[in-house]
Amino acid sequence: MLEIQRYGAKGAVLKYIQEADPSIPILPFFNLAVGTSWRDHEDKITSLGDKLMVRSSSPQEDCPKVSFAGIFSTQYCYNNSTSTIDWNVNSVIRSLQNKNAQRYAQIHKVQEPLTMGLLFQKYHPGSKWSMLRHPHQEKVIFLSHLLGEECKGLDYVYREDTKEVHTLDNFQRKEELTNLSSDLPLALETYARIEKLPEFQTSYTYQMEFGTLPFSVFQFRPFRKKETASWKCVPDKPRMENYSFPFGITPEEGIELKVVRAIQQIQEYQRFKNIMEQNRSKDKIKTIIRFLGLNPEERIYAERLVQGYNPEEYSPTLQLDQILQELNEIYSEENTAVTTGNLHYNPKGIDIDFPNAKAWIPSKDGNHGFLAHGTFRAIQHYDISLMGYGCKKRTGGRIRIFSDGINARIEPG
Repeated sequence: MLEIQRYGAKGAVLKYIQEADPSIPILPFFNLAVGTSWRDHEDKITSLGDKLMVRSSSPQEDCPKVSFAGIFSTQYCYNNSTSTIDWNVNSVIRSLQNKNAQRYAQIHKVQEPLTMGLLFQKYHPGSKWSMLRHPHQEKVIFLSHLLGEECKGLDYVYREDTKEVHTLDNFQRKEELTNLSSDLPLALETYARIEKLPEFQTSYTYQMEFGTLPFSVFQFRPFRKKETASWKCVPDKPRMENYSFPFGITPEEGIELKVVRAIQQIQEYQRFKNIMEQNRSKDKIKTIIRFLGLNPEERIYAERLVQGYNPEEYSPTLQLDQILQELNEIYSEENTAVTTGNLHYNPKGIDIDFPNAKAWIPSKDGNHGFLAHGTFRAIQHYDISLMGYGCKKRTGGRIRIFSDGINARIEPG
Protein backbone atom coordinates (compact mmCIF):
# COMPACT_ATOMS: atom_id res chain seq x y z
CA MET A 1 0.00 0.00 0.00
CA LEU A 2 1.22 3.50 -0.81
CA GLU A 3 1.70 5.57 2.37
CA ILE A 4 1.48 8.91 0.58
CA GLN A 5 -0.01 10.96 3.41
CA ARG A 6 2.70 9.75 5.77
CA TYR A 7 5.82 9.98 3.61
CA GLY A 8 4.79 12.04 0.59
CA ALA A 9 4.40 10.59 -2.89
CA LYS A 10 8.03 10.28 -3.95
CA GLY A 11 9.20 8.47 -0.83
CA ALA A 12 6.06 6.35 -0.53
CA VAL A 13 6.39 5.12 -4.11
CA LEU A 14 10.04 4.12 -3.70
CA LYS A 15 9.19 2.33 -0.45
CA TYR A 16 6.34 0.47 -2.13
CA ILE A 17 8.48 -0.59 -5.11
CA GLN A 18 11.27 -1.80 -2.85
CA GLU A 19 8.89 -3.84 -0.70
CA ALA A 20 6.93 -5.21 -3.67
CA ASP A 21 10.04 -6.30 -5.59
CA PRO A 22 13.29 -6.12 -3.56
CA SER A 23 15.33 -7.09 -6.64
CA ILE A 24 14.67 -3.70 -8.30
CA PRO A 25 17.82 -1.55 -7.89
CA ILE A 26 17.21 1.50 -5.70
CA LEU A 27 20.03 3.35 -3.98
CA PRO A 28 19.79 3.24 -0.15
CA PHE A 29 17.31 5.81 1.17
CA PHE A 30 15.46 6.91 4.28
CA ASN A 31 11.94 8.35 4.34
CA LEU A 32 11.32 11.14 6.82
CA ALA A 33 7.61 11.36 7.59
CA VAL A 34 5.69 14.60 7.15
CA GLY A 35 5.95 16.81 10.24
CA THR A 36 8.91 15.02 11.86
CA SER A 37 12.53 16.08 12.46
CA TRP A 38 15.48 14.53 10.69
CA ARG A 39 17.56 14.91 13.86
CA ASP A 40 15.48 12.14 15.48
CA HIS A 41 16.83 9.78 12.82
CA GLU A 42 20.35 11.10 12.43
CA ASP A 43 21.96 7.67 12.72
CA LYS A 44 19.95 6.30 9.78
CA ILE A 45 20.71 9.34 7.63
CA THR A 46 24.44 9.45 8.36
CA SER A 47 24.66 5.75 7.42
CA LEU A 48 23.67 6.55 3.83
CA GLY A 49 27.20 7.58 2.84
CA ASP A 50 29.53 10.54 2.48
CA LYS A 51 27.26 12.44 0.11
CA LEU A 52 23.46 12.78 0.10
CA MET A 53 20.55 13.74 -2.05
CA VAL A 54 17.96 15.57 0.07
CA ARG A 55 14.75 15.28 -1.96
CA SER A 56 11.27 16.70 -1.55
CA SER A 57 8.44 14.24 -0.96
CA SER A 58 5.11 16.01 -0.67
CA PRO A 59 1.70 14.32 -0.38
CA GLN A 60 0.48 16.85 -2.94
CA GLU A 61 3.05 16.04 -5.67
CA ASP A 62 3.17 13.28 -8.30
CA CYS A 63 -0.61 13.04 -8.59
CA PRO A 64 -2.36 12.61 -11.96
CA LYS A 65 -2.33 16.03 -13.72
CA VAL A 66 -0.86 17.69 -10.60
CA SER A 67 2.77 16.63 -10.38
CA PHE A 68 4.59 19.73 -9.07
CA ALA A 69 7.44 18.33 -11.20
CA GLY A 70 10.58 20.41 -10.75
CA ILE A 71 8.86 22.96 -8.49
CA PHE A 72 10.02 21.64 -5.14
CA SER A 73 13.75 21.56 -4.44
CA THR A 74 16.34 18.77 -4.37
CA GLN A 75 19.69 19.43 -2.70
CA TYR A 76 23.01 17.60 -2.90
CA CYS A 77 25.28 17.82 0.10
CA TYR A 78 28.14 16.22 1.99
CA ASN A 79 26.97 14.13 4.89
CA ASN A 80 29.58 15.50 7.27
CA SER A 81 27.85 17.77 9.79
CA THR A 82 24.45 18.53 11.28
CA SER A 83 24.73 22.17 10.16
CA THR A 84 25.27 21.11 6.53
CA ILE A 85 22.29 18.77 6.58
CA ASP A 86 20.18 21.37 8.41
CA TRP A 87 20.86 24.00 5.75
CA ASN A 88 19.92 21.66 2.91
CA VAL A 89 16.85 20.31 4.69
CA ASN A 90 15.60 23.86 5.30
CA SER A 91 16.28 24.78 1.69
CA VAL A 92 14.09 21.92 0.45
CA ILE A 93 11.29 22.69 2.93
CA ARG A 94 11.36 26.40 2.01
CA SER A 95 10.57 25.46 -1.58
CA LEU A 96 7.00 24.81 -0.41
CA GLN A 97 6.61 28.57 -0.16
CA ASN A 98 8.26 29.64 -3.40
CA LYS A 99 6.13 31.67 -5.82
CA ASN A 100 5.95 28.92 -8.43
CA ALA A 101 4.72 26.35 -5.89
CA GLN A 102 2.03 28.69 -4.62
CA ARG A 103 0.90 29.66 -8.13
CA TYR A 104 0.88 26.05 -9.32
CA ALA A 105 -1.26 25.06 -6.32
CA GLN A 106 -3.63 27.92 -7.08
CA ILE A 107 -3.89 26.99 -10.77
CA HIS A 108 -4.75 23.39 -9.91
CA LYS A 109 -7.07 24.31 -7.04
CA VAL A 110 -5.08 22.48 -4.39
CA GLN A 111 -7.12 23.35 -1.31
CA GLU A 112 -5.11 21.82 1.54
CA PRO A 113 -1.89 23.45 2.81
CA LEU A 114 1.24 22.20 1.05
CA THR A 115 3.22 19.84 3.28
CA MET A 116 6.40 17.87 2.82
CA GLY A 117 8.17 14.74 3.92
CA LEU A 118 11.80 14.27 2.94
CA LEU A 119 13.61 11.55 1.06
CA PHE A 120 17.27 11.19 2.06
CA GLN A 121 19.14 9.08 -0.46
CA LYS A 122 22.68 8.02 -1.15
CA TYR A 123 24.21 10.30 -3.78
CA HIS A 124 24.22 8.98 -7.34
CA PRO A 125 27.39 9.87 -9.29
CA GLY A 126 26.31 8.77 -12.77
CA SER A 127 23.94 9.96 -15.48
CA LYS A 128 20.28 10.83 -15.04
CA TRP A 129 17.63 9.61 -17.49
CA SER A 130 13.87 9.71 -17.87
CA MET A 131 11.50 7.39 -19.71
CA LEU A 132 7.77 7.19 -20.23
CA ARG A 133 5.31 5.25 -22.31
CA HIS A 134 3.36 7.13 -24.95
CA PRO A 135 -0.26 7.42 -23.74
CA HIS A 136 -1.61 6.86 -27.28
CA GLN A 137 0.93 4.33 -28.65
CA GLU A 138 1.47 1.49 -26.21
CA LYS A 139 4.58 0.13 -27.93
CA VAL A 140 6.40 3.49 -27.93
CA ILE A 141 8.63 4.55 -25.04
CA PHE A 142 10.41 7.90 -24.92
CA LEU A 143 13.93 8.08 -23.46
CA SER A 144 15.60 11.32 -22.44
CA HIS A 145 19.20 11.77 -21.28
CA LEU A 146 18.97 14.63 -18.80
CA LEU A 147 22.27 14.86 -16.91
CA GLY A 148 25.72 13.31 -16.89
CA GLU A 149 29.21 13.59 -18.33
CA GLU A 150 28.22 11.88 -21.58
CA CYS A 151 24.86 13.67 -21.80
CA LYS A 152 24.05 15.04 -25.25
CA GLY A 153 20.69 16.44 -24.14
CA LEU A 154 18.96 14.22 -26.70
CA ASP A 155 15.66 12.39 -26.68
CA TYR A 156 15.01 9.00 -28.21
CA VAL A 157 12.09 6.82 -29.24
CA TYR A 158 12.24 3.12 -28.41
CA ARG A 159 9.77 0.73 -30.04
CA GLU A 160 9.06 -2.39 -28.01
CA ASP A 161 7.79 -4.31 -31.03
CA THR A 162 10.81 -3.76 -33.31
CA LYS A 163 13.44 -2.98 -30.61
CA GLU A 164 14.50 0.01 -32.73
CA VAL A 165 15.79 3.27 -31.25
CA HIS A 166 15.56 6.59 -33.12
CA THR A 167 16.64 10.09 -32.17
CA LEU A 168 13.89 12.68 -32.08
CA ASP A 169 15.85 15.34 -33.97
CA ASN A 170 16.54 12.94 -36.86
CA PHE A 171 14.00 10.14 -36.94
CA GLN A 172 15.74 8.34 -39.83
CA ARG A 173 18.85 7.91 -37.71
CA LYS A 174 18.88 4.68 -35.70
CA GLU A 175 20.84 4.09 -32.52
CA GLU A 176 21.96 0.98 -30.67
CA LEU A 177 20.41 0.93 -27.21
CA THR A 178 23.60 -0.19 -25.47
CA ASN A 179 25.62 2.51 -27.25
CA LEU A 180 23.53 5.11 -25.44
CA SER A 181 24.09 3.40 -22.09
CA SER A 182 24.87 -0.18 -21.15
CA ASP A 183 22.20 0.10 -18.43
CA LEU A 184 19.29 0.95 -20.73
CA PRO A 185 18.18 -2.67 -21.40
CA LEU A 186 17.96 -3.18 -17.63
CA ALA A 187 16.12 0.14 -17.27
CA LEU A 188 13.50 -0.87 -19.85
CA GLU A 189 13.06 -4.26 -18.22
CA THR A 190 12.68 -2.62 -14.80
CA TYR A 191 10.16 -0.10 -16.13
CA ALA A 192 7.99 -2.93 -17.47
CA ARG A 193 8.20 -4.79 -14.15
CA ILE A 194 7.18 -1.72 -12.13
CA GLU A 195 4.28 -1.03 -14.52
CA LYS A 196 2.87 -4.46 -13.61
CA LEU A 197 2.84 -3.88 -9.86
CA PRO A 198 -0.70 -3.75 -8.38
CA GLU A 199 -0.63 -0.07 -7.33
CA PHE A 200 0.15 1.01 -10.89
CA GLN A 201 -2.74 -0.81 -12.58
CA THR A 202 -4.44 2.45 -13.47
CA SER A 203 -5.59 4.23 -16.62
CA TYR A 204 -2.32 6.24 -16.73
CA THR A 205 1.07 5.83 -18.32
CA TYR A 206 4.03 6.52 -16.02
CA GLN A 207 7.33 8.35 -16.07
CA MET A 208 10.35 6.69 -14.51
CA GLU A 209 13.38 8.80 -13.61
CA PHE A 210 16.50 6.73 -13.10
CA GLY A 211 20.26 6.82 -12.94
CA THR A 212 22.79 4.81 -14.89
CA LEU A 213 26.30 3.67 -14.01
CA PRO A 214 25.09 2.45 -11.55
CA PHE A 215 21.46 1.80 -12.46
CA SER A 216 18.97 2.97 -9.84
CA VAL A 217 15.29 3.93 -9.90
CA PHE A 218 14.70 7.48 -8.61
CA GLN A 219 11.02 8.12 -9.22
CA PHE A 220 7.86 6.64 -10.75
CA ARG A 221 4.87 8.92 -11.31
CA PRO A 222 1.73 9.16 -13.48
CA PHE A 223 2.00 11.05 -16.75
CA ARG A 224 -1.18 11.05 -18.87
CA LYS A 225 -4.26 8.89 -19.34
CA LYS A 226 -4.08 6.13 -21.91
CA GLU A 227 -6.33 7.01 -24.84
CA THR A 228 -6.93 5.61 -28.32
CA ALA A 229 -8.68 7.59 -31.02
CA SER A 230 -11.60 6.13 -32.94
CA TRP A 231 -10.43 7.85 -36.13
CA LYS A 232 -7.18 8.37 -38.04
CA CYS A 233 -5.63 11.78 -38.62
CA VAL A 234 -3.91 12.46 -41.93
CA PRO A 235 -0.85 14.63 -41.19
CA ASP A 236 -0.27 17.74 -43.27
CA LYS A 237 3.19 16.48 -44.21
CA PRO A 238 5.02 13.14 -43.99
CA ARG A 239 7.42 12.56 -41.14
CA MET A 240 10.93 12.87 -42.45
CA GLU A 241 13.81 14.31 -40.46
CA ASN A 242 11.99 15.59 -37.37
CA TYR A 243 9.82 13.26 -35.34
CA SER A 244 6.77 15.40 -34.66
CA PHE A 245 4.35 13.93 -32.17
CA PRO A 246 1.15 15.01 -30.45
CA PHE A 247 -0.23 14.35 -27.00
CA GLY A 248 -4.00 14.43 -26.64
CA ILE A 249 -6.87 13.52 -28.96
CA THR A 250 -9.35 15.87 -30.60
CA PRO A 251 -12.73 15.04 -32.14
CA GLU A 252 -12.48 14.03 -35.80
CA GLU A 253 -13.74 17.47 -36.85
CA GLY A 254 -10.90 19.07 -34.85
CA ILE A 255 -11.11 21.99 -32.45
CA GLU A 256 -10.97 25.67 -33.41
CA LEU A 257 -8.88 27.87 -31.15
CA LYS A 258 -7.61 31.44 -30.93
CA VAL A 259 -3.82 31.78 -30.78
CA VAL A 260 -1.90 33.62 -28.08
CA ARG A 261 1.77 34.07 -28.92
CA ALA A 262 4.06 33.92 -25.90
CA ILE A 263 7.06 36.18 -26.55
CA GLN A 264 9.87 34.63 -24.56
CA GLN A 265 12.86 36.84 -25.13
CA ILE A 266 14.01 40.00 -26.83
CA GLN A 267 16.46 39.41 -29.65
CA GLU A 268 19.06 42.12 -30.27
CA TYR A 269 18.75 43.37 -26.71
CA GLN A 270 21.23 46.21 -27.21
CA ARG A 271 19.08 47.60 -30.01
CA PHE A 272 16.02 47.34 -27.73
CA LYS A 273 17.92 49.18 -25.01
CA ASN A 274 18.90 51.94 -27.44
CA ILE A 275 15.25 52.38 -28.44
CA MET A 276 14.22 52.64 -24.79
CA GLU A 277 16.90 55.18 -23.90
CA GLN A 278 17.08 57.33 -27.03
CA ASN A 279 13.55 57.61 -28.41
CA ARG A 280 11.13 60.28 -27.27
CA SER A 281 8.52 58.92 -24.88
CA LYS A 282 5.57 59.14 -27.29
CA ASP A 283 7.49 57.24 -30.00
CA LYS A 284 8.69 54.33 -27.89
CA ILE A 285 5.57 52.17 -28.00
CA LYS A 286 5.22 52.45 -31.80
CA THR A 287 8.92 51.76 -32.26
CA ILE A 288 8.81 48.69 -29.99
CA ILE A 289 5.74 47.39 -31.87
CA ARG A 290 7.68 47.58 -35.15
CA PHE A 291 10.86 46.21 -33.56
CA LEU A 292 9.13 43.11 -32.12
CA GLY A 293 6.73 42.63 -35.04
CA LEU A 294 3.63 42.94 -32.87
CA ASN A 295 0.04 43.06 -34.12
CA PRO A 296 -2.73 45.13 -32.44
CA GLU A 297 -3.68 42.33 -30.00
CA GLU A 298 -0.04 42.16 -28.92
CA ARG A 299 0.31 45.90 -28.25
CA ILE A 300 0.23 45.11 -24.52
CA TYR A 301 3.79 43.76 -24.82
CA ALA A 302 5.09 47.13 -26.04
CA GLU A 303 3.07 49.14 -23.51
CA ARG A 304 4.22 47.10 -20.50
CA LEU A 305 7.85 46.96 -21.65
CA VAL A 306 7.93 50.73 -21.93
CA GLN A 307 6.12 51.30 -18.62
CA GLY A 308 8.35 48.92 -16.69
CA TYR A 309 11.72 49.85 -18.15
CA ASN A 310 14.33 50.80 -15.58
CA PRO A 311 17.92 50.92 -16.89
CA GLU A 312 19.37 50.37 -13.42
CA GLU A 313 17.59 47.09 -12.72
CA TYR A 314 15.76 45.50 -15.59
CA SER A 315 14.93 41.92 -16.51
CA PRO A 316 13.07 41.72 -19.83
CA THR A 317 12.48 37.99 -19.31
CA LEU A 318 10.78 38.59 -15.97
CA GLN A 319 8.66 41.36 -17.44
CA LEU A 320 7.65 39.23 -20.43
CA ASP A 321 6.52 36.53 -17.98
CA GLN A 322 4.39 39.08 -16.13
CA ILE A 323 2.85 40.32 -19.39
CA LEU A 324 1.94 36.76 -20.35
CA GLN A 325 0.29 36.24 -16.97
CA GLU A 326 -1.76 39.36 -17.66
CA LEU A 327 -2.79 37.98 -21.06
CA ASN A 328 -3.69 34.72 -19.36
CA GLU A 329 -6.47 36.50 -17.46
CA ILE A 330 -8.00 37.75 -20.71
CA TYR A 331 -8.34 34.53 -22.68
CA SER A 332 -10.63 31.54 -22.14
CA GLU A 333 -9.06 28.15 -21.45
CA GLU A 334 -11.52 26.30 -23.68
CA ASN A 335 -10.88 28.48 -26.74
CA THR A 336 -7.15 29.20 -26.69
CA ALA A 337 -3.91 27.74 -28.03
CA VAL A 338 -0.70 29.19 -26.63
CA THR A 339 2.39 29.09 -28.85
CA THR A 340 6.01 29.41 -27.78
CA GLY A 341 9.08 30.05 -29.90
CA ASN A 342 11.05 27.53 -27.89
CA LEU A 343 10.23 24.17 -26.35
CA HIS A 344 11.68 25.30 -23.04
CA TYR A 345 9.64 28.46 -22.46
CA ASN A 346 11.69 29.24 -19.36
CA PRO A 347 12.96 27.15 -16.42
CA LYS A 348 9.62 27.30 -14.61
CA GLY A 349 7.53 26.28 -17.65
CA ILE A 350 4.77 27.79 -19.80
CA ASP A 351 2.02 26.18 -17.68
CA ILE A 352 2.86 28.50 -14.77
CA ASP A 353 2.52 31.74 -16.75
CA PHE A 354 -0.27 30.77 -19.14
CA PRO A 355 -2.43 27.91 -17.85
CA ASN A 356 -5.62 29.14 -19.56
CA ALA A 357 -5.20 27.26 -22.83
CA LYS A 358 -6.55 24.05 -24.25
CA ALA A 359 -3.52 23.48 -26.48
CA TRP A 360 0.18 24.23 -26.43
CA ILE A 361 2.23 24.44 -29.62
CA PRO A 362 5.98 24.93 -29.08
CA SER A 363 8.40 25.69 -31.90
CA LYS A 364 9.01 22.98 -34.48
CA ASP A 365 12.75 23.56 -34.16
CA GLY A 366 13.88 20.64 -32.08
CA ASN A 367 12.49 18.57 -29.23
CA HIS A 368 15.63 18.30 -27.10
CA GLY A 369 14.94 17.68 -23.43
CA PHE A 370 11.17 17.43 -23.80
CA LEU A 371 11.01 15.33 -20.63
CA ALA A 372 12.57 18.11 -18.55
CA HIS A 373 10.37 19.06 -15.61
CA GLY A 374 8.74 22.20 -17.02
CA THR A 375 7.90 20.53 -20.32
CA PHE A 376 6.65 17.36 -18.60
CA ARG A 377 4.26 19.47 -16.51
CA ALA A 378 3.03 21.41 -19.54
CA ILE A 379 2.21 18.23 -21.49
CA GLN A 380 0.33 16.98 -18.44
CA HIS A 381 -1.59 20.23 -18.10
CA TYR A 382 -2.78 21.06 -21.62
CA ASP A 383 -5.40 18.84 -23.26
CA ILE A 384 -3.38 18.94 -26.50
CA SER A 385 0.39 19.43 -26.92
CA LEU A 386 1.82 19.36 -30.43
CA MET A 387 5.54 18.70 -30.14
CA GLY A 388 7.62 19.65 -33.16
CA TYR A 389 4.77 21.19 -35.19
CA GLY A 390 5.12 24.93 -34.61
CA CYS A 391 2.63 27.67 -35.47
CA LYS A 392 3.40 31.00 -37.14
CA LYS A 393 0.11 32.68 -36.29
CA ARG A 394 0.28 35.75 -34.07
CA THR A 395 -2.06 36.55 -31.20
CA GLY A 396 -5.70 36.65 -32.28
CA GLY A 397 -5.23 34.37 -35.27
CA ARG A 398 -7.51 31.33 -35.47
CA ILE A 399 -6.48 27.75 -36.13
CA ARG A 400 -8.13 24.33 -36.21
CA ILE A 401 -6.21 21.47 -34.63
CA PHE A 402 -6.64 17.80 -35.49
CA SER A 403 -4.93 15.05 -33.45
CA ASP A 404 -5.48 11.33 -33.05
CA GLY A 405 -2.57 11.06 -30.61
CA ILE A 406 -0.32 9.62 -33.33
CA ASN A 407 -0.53 12.24 -36.09
CA ALA A 408 -1.71 15.84 -36.04
CA ARG A 409 -2.21 18.76 -38.36
CA ILE A 410 -2.95 22.47 -38.01
CA GLU A 411 -5.25 24.29 -40.44
CA PRO A 412 -6.39 27.92 -40.62
CA GLY A 413 -9.48 28.49 -38.48
